[in-house]
Amino acid sequence: MEEYLDIFVFCVSLSEYDQLCYEDDETDRVKESMDLLEKMINPEFQFEKFIPNLIIVFTKSDIFEYKIKKMNNLKAYFDDFNGDPTSIDDGKSYLKQKYYSLLNKYKKSFESIEINSIDQNDIKKLRKILENNL
Repeated sequence: MEEYLDIFVFCVSLSEYDQLCYEDDETDRVKESMDLLEKMINPEFQFEKFIPNLIIVFTKSDIFEYKIKKMNNLKAYFDDFNGDPTSIDDGKSYLKQKYYSLLNKYKKSFESIEINSIDQNDIKKLRKILENNL
């Protein structure tokens, strides 16, 4: 018997754009995250049929903002980033668009939300999205 999900929540840490995976200390975390998402939505792998409602949750926006302001810009990690390296909005838009492009490639409908997990208002917004998709 096949079991189906009501909602598939895929979390993306915005702050990990400059980090490598723990497992091999070589693989870029954004690339690994995108590869995993692609496996979930690519019909070739047959998971897609189990995912009627997809919600992308972009997390750790507060840490991302800190990093852009104080430490790193995206241009150092993504050659195709053409935005202002000091702009938080340009950086967030760029990273989100990478995921949106992947979803659009497979014509997968989705909702997305950006949260700071210690902000109670953000958690309430996420909860409302989840409730609306059940």
